[in-house]
Amino acid sequence: MSQSFWWALRNLSSFGSNLQTSLYTVEIFLSVMISISGMVLFLVYLNARVQMQESQELLDQSKSKKKQSQELLDQSESKKKQSLKLWLDKNEIRPNTDQMETIMNNIHKLEENKDIDVQNMLSILPVDDKKSIIQLLCLASLKKVPVFENIDQNILIAICDHLKPVTYTEDSYIVQEGRPLGKMLFIVEGLAWTYTTSNIIDVGTLKRGDYYGEEVLTWAFQPPSFSGLPISTRTVMSQEKIEAFAIRAGDLKSVVCKFRCHFRKKVDFSQLQLWENGASVMQSLKSQVIDITPCP
Repeated sequence: MSQSFWWALRNLSSFGSNLQTSLYTVEIFLSVMISISGMVLFLVYLNARVQMQESQELLDQSKSKKKQSQELLDQSESKKKQSLKLWLDKNEIRPNTDQMETIMNNIHKLEENKDIDVQNMLSILPVDDKKSIIQLLCLASLKKVPVFENIDQNILIAICDHLKPVTYTEDSYIVQEGRPLGKMLFIVEGLAWTYTTSNIIDVGTLKRGDYYGEEVLTWAFQPPSFSGLPISTRTVMSQEKIEAFAIRAGDLKSVVCKFRCHFRKKVDFSQLQLWENGASVMQSLKSQVIDITPCP
């Protein structure tokens, strides 16, 4: 029986097939164990090789996917950098070397598949660099406002510190006639219509470099006891996507109050009053003289 089992095992496996045994059971049993051990070790080795091969294939696939992801990421960042440079050139912004390095180091924070505009551009920058970019974008527009033409640069920078980026989609109401006007707007990109419901022929446009909300500025020069917001005399509607900066009426008034002595020296208030009347602002106050607390 044992001899027959050993003969069958030798024919199934080459392990131990060269062993010649006698009829003793112990000798046959030892040969069987040697043959089975060889088969087990071979199967373990074969399984390890299969697992190693599978692991290598998974590793190769992982490396391939990682490489593809990195290539896509590099392409995405390259497109972002190109779009960013075009946006900076279009807005005539010339950051210094440190600012440009900061922008490029943070460009990965820009959301995918979104156009570069004022809001998402400034969202990736540190506070100091953000302020610098706002000043580069808005100082020229601020100087177009008659009251700010001869104002000290530090005051204009103080106003810039309160400017907030805003965007409006195409065909959106930005300001509506007859409603309280709580902000002054400076356009940096896009085109908007301004019109009145009483005169459909009186249609104007606002484009890059223009501003809207003179009423807010006039309101900011009113005495602190005067709290009612001005009422918009026109409707402003975006014709296309609008990128702009806005300063709230309260923030503008706080800047005027802080630098009231400087404004008193630099601003011709009779001219300001004429400008107010020309803008048809706050009809009930046209006859009043703007009052600012005297400097000590």
